[in-house]
Amino acid sequence: MGITDYNNDSDEPSTISGLYLALCAVNLAEAAGSSSDGLPRAIMAQIYLAASIRCRLALPKLLAPFFSGYFMRRARRHVRRAPEHSVSHLLWLFHPVTRKYVSDTKRLENVLSSKQKLRFGSFVEDEQLSPLSRIRTTLKVYLLSKLVQELVGGDEIFTKNVERILNDNDRLDDEVDVVDVSRLLVSISTQCAGVLTNEKDESAKFGQWLSRNGDACCTWWTHVLTCGIYWRGNKNELARQHYSLIRNCPPEILKDNLGLSVGHALCARKICIDDRDSPKVSQYVCLHTKKALESLRLFSTSRTSGVVSGIQDGTRRMAYEWVMSSLLDAWRSNLFASKPYWTQSFKGQQMFSTLYQEAYNHYALINGTRGDCWRLFVYELTSRMLNGANPQATWSGVRRVRSTKMDAVRGRVSMRRSAQPDAFHLHTLVKLHSVMDI
Repeated sequence: MGITDYNNDSDEPSTISGLYLALCAVNLAEAAGSSSDGLPRAIMAQIYLAASIRCRLALPKLLAPFFSGYFMRRARRHVRRAPEHSVSHLLWLFHPVTRKYVSDTKRLENVLSSKQKLRFGSFVEDEQLSPLSRIRTTLKVYLLSKLVQELVGGDEIFTKNVERILNDNDRLDDEVDVVDVSRLLVSISTQCAGVLTNEKDESAKFGQWLSRNGDACCTWWTHVLTCGIYWRGNKNELARQHYSLIRNCPPEILKDNLGLSVGHALCARKICIDDRDSPKVSQYVCLHTKKALESLRLFSTSRTSGVVSGIQDGTRRMAYEWVMSSLLDAWRSNLFASKPYWTQSFKGQQMFSTLYQEAYNHYALINGTRGDCWRLFVYELTSRMLNGANPQATWSGVRRVRSTKMDAVRGRVSMRRSAQPDAFHLHTLVKLHSVMDI
């Protein structure tokens, strides 16, 4: 091609120069071939992948999809014919979600051209700054944000930081296949490359640089968020499949206040769901919720990218909601169903009221800018109930929430999913006040 142009206002090569070098690499790889005395198929696949990315960045919009797709298909052909352990770290690139993610040229350009060190908190471990590593890391953050959006509801936690998002133009509003996203995240984050046991293997000629370490933090967060989504959908059997993996908590999470608080809140919720028949359920729930609130008090938002800031806000809200739901569930387990709750008292009742009041105050503070939110109103009613408020006034508020929810179901009013009242709290409030529904 003979093109080696440079930008006029920069000492760095232009995208055309990068495309030229990528195509030269393709020509040399084709000349060497992939036979026993040629290049390993894993190397061939990476060369074609680099050419595909360069075509996406350098060519016009009409030509980029065609040529980028051509080199991507060539790469996939080599991946299918290569030994599995030598190309397992590349399989994520051919997933439909990944193809959609890299199809955004502006986002891809921002990810690859950014000179700043990307900060992702405790959600994703830092990797080497190769092009594929940058794409892999930002994709993991994007997929985690999809799970947080599905769990918390709505994308308003990301809109305030949309300027700092890595050109996330789709605004995280497409539907989420929880199983698909979770499996993709786990496959990206776990150890992908096998141990090279055969010295005559073609990839062994290039040493062990093809292998990489897994991302324990991202794997842990993936299982936590997936478990929470299953809980919300009353799919407790599917949620239990993630317990053993969540227990294997990485050391980085134990040192992070947000991760530690989410872990304690999850333990409290798990006790209420699976161990509610235990005689010490109240004691354990109070212990875990107290530790969760202590860690949440120590948490402070760090300097991160826009998407990560949204993930932090969403997981913090999730932790507070798990704490409040667990306290309400454990408090209710100490009541007798045959008597009105306002006539009963038991040992440790004040502890439930104090912990719930603190959780609600913090939750209301971080959600203060979201306007009229029926979810927040239900938590307020529960807090008043646990602190001995007039049951008639509480029941009046519950009836208002039920009426508004039914109007939303009938289409009379619109209600964002994130603003909808918490189903567990509303059901519990109705059941405790059913004696007043005369």
